[in-house]
Amino acid sequence: MKRLFIAVAALMLAVACAFSVSCADGGSDCLFAFLSVRLKGNGDGTVSAYAQNEFALTGGKIPVTLELYCSQSGEDYYLLKSVSSDGLGAFETLSVTAEVGETGAFYARIVYLAAGEIRYISSACVTYGTDGIRVM
Repeated sequence: MKRLFIAVAALMLAVACAFSVSCADGGSDCLFAFLSVRLKGNGDGTVSAYAQNEFALTGGKIPVTLELYCSQSGEDYYLLKSVSSDGLGAFETLSVTAEVGETGAFYARIVYLAAGEIRYISSACVTYGTDGIRVM
């Protein structure tokens, strides 16, 4: 049982490191952060994108830009809206909302600086109807 616990803990640590941000020398005072990005259809003709700093070691902040993209054809995506934060601290969220207009595929992307390089995290592409509800 102890070996199983150690194996599960090691796997969880490996997954956390694979999706984390090491932001030392990235222009912020944070040493380690875990960022996430997601979409949500609001059911009122709008779609929202959320960027969240799930965890930050030393409580530092990391500057991020959240971008929301759309495509009616599924090929040529264009930027609908974007918003920037000077520093997204631990457990803080940044959001942007846009009108759907017509049925289309959406995705969100976070742009941030880590270890002196510009990096990106993208959400999955999701299709929403004109009412802002996910199309299966």
